[in-house]
Amino acid sequence: MPNLVSKELCCGCSACANSCPRRAITMLPDITGFLYPIVNENMCIHCGLCENSCPVIESVKPKETIPHSYIAQNKNDTVRRQSTSGGMFSAIATEVIRQGGVVFGAAFAENYVVRHTFVDTIEALAKFRNSKYVQSEIGNSYKDSEVFLKKNRLVCFSGTPCQIQGLKKFLKKEYENLITVDVVCRAVPSPKVFQKYLDYQRKEKYNFNKIVFRDKGLGYSYSTLALFKDEECLYRGGIEFDQWYRLFFKGFCNRTSCHKCSFQTGIRISDFTLWDCWNTQEYSRRLDDNKGTTNCIAWTDKALKLLEKIEPSLNLVEYPFEKNKKVLNRIPLAKAVYNRELFFEDVEKMDSSDFIKKYVPNTPEIYIKKYLRLFLHITHLHNIVRKIVHCLRKFKER
Repeated sequence: MPNLVSKELCCGCSACANSCPRRAITMLPDITGFLYPIVNENMCIHCGLCENSCPVIESVKPKETIPHSYIAQNKNDTVRRQSTSGGMFSAIATEVIRQGGVVFGAAFAENYVVRHTFVDTIEALAKFRNSKYVQSEIGNSYKDSEVFLKKNRLVCFSGTPCQIQGLKKFLKKEYENLITVDVVCRAVPSPKVFQKYLDYQRKEKYNFNKIVFRDKGLGYSYSTLALFKDEECLYRGGIEFDQWYRLFFKGFCNRTSCHKCSFQTGIRISDFTLWDCWNTQEYSRRLDDNKGTTNCIAWTDKALKLLEKIEPSLNLVEYPFEKNKKVLNRIPLAKAVYNRELFFEDVEKMDSSDFIKKYVPNTPEIYIKKYLRLFLHITHLHNIVRKIVHCLRKFKER
């Protein structure tokens, strides 16, 4: 039997399954809904490729680089509106496709299951826009990307830091025609619990056919999880109100490996690292328009060369890397919760409405928080609060 890592440390990147020449490893869900490798002993030839591909056993070390930091906004208003933040990834991906390449990312499949897939048209990039607050299934994406790379096609692969680590370990060599993009990640939530949440929303009589995790209908600073029926918005819930957000941020439904993540570091192995810029006014008042801005770090010469090509499509402001390095080092790891085992037992056996009411009930306090935040947003008082918090943070750093 291969000596793979324990379930507590396995990040589910699927590098082991992709690397197995006999397809003896299958990624299957346990009671939590997360995928873990299951080895068929009768098929295993003990080649050790799965162990050598595991980024948890041995990670890829970042190279010495001179990174460049930016905040960015896509000049295409439609793309930026559809994106989680500023539409930077779409700019990168569009250029890759213009050069005849393919782009890998996370997209909704049937029944709102999130899977990695690839596209090679600019129109199809829309499926990758907006966050997917569920762990995606890698499937055969690592093997598919290797096929394209060996055919000398340009490949852009986006994912969480552990997924990028898994890709690099699987490939075992550097490819000049590979562009990797990691997104700053707090944790990955359970697909099984997400399905429980969706069932609850359907019982609340929301007959939706589209989910947007970071809808900007009320502005970037008040982005919400939104449910749509075609183009009609049926529901919006912010971080203080929506049950899925609360399950996620309270740590109930996150993968255990996220509690000890070793890939969420101040220096990355990717070409680009992207995340939300919530304090745009600190870098550029001109870009502070409440429509979304991306923090971006270009780690490699490949990234800088691509950035030169896409700069005309962006509003781009460069600033010292050390400031962003501090931000990356401050990303909080997900916290484990005391009653995790009971929680997942309840996911299995409880009705979705009873389950939601037990763990994230809408108490009077929750409604107060919801309407207070909405009031602050509508009156623009949140900008004053934000500036006060910024000043206090500056004072504390002194």
